[in-house]
Amino acid sequence: MIADSDVQVWLETVQSSPPSIVVPYIQSDHNLALHYRVRVVQEGHNGKSVIGQAGAVNVLPNTPTALSQFRISRQPESRCEIEITLTGSHIQPENHRFECPS
Repeated sequence: MIADSDVQVWLETVQSSPPSIVVPYIQSDHNLALHYRVRVVQEGHNGKSVIGQAGAVNVLPNTPTALSQFRISRQPESRCEIEITLTGSHIQPENHRFECPS
């Protein structure tokens, strides 16, 4: 087991026009086979919306790997969060949270 997995997680956003395109990426110093879950939760005056996607990915050392791609139309005065959960045989389960792009 890799005690410190050195997994980096980040979002790239293309905001050329609404809705924004969001691509979550991961990268590691090690070769890893991971399962991921991406959830987007948006709450506002019109209620709550939850979308999600899950899958498996092989991460090559020092190579950014896209997990998925999705579009977000953030509503004014809403709370919006992106949660990425990673699990695998060589890492402890990890949760990463990001605020949705404006």
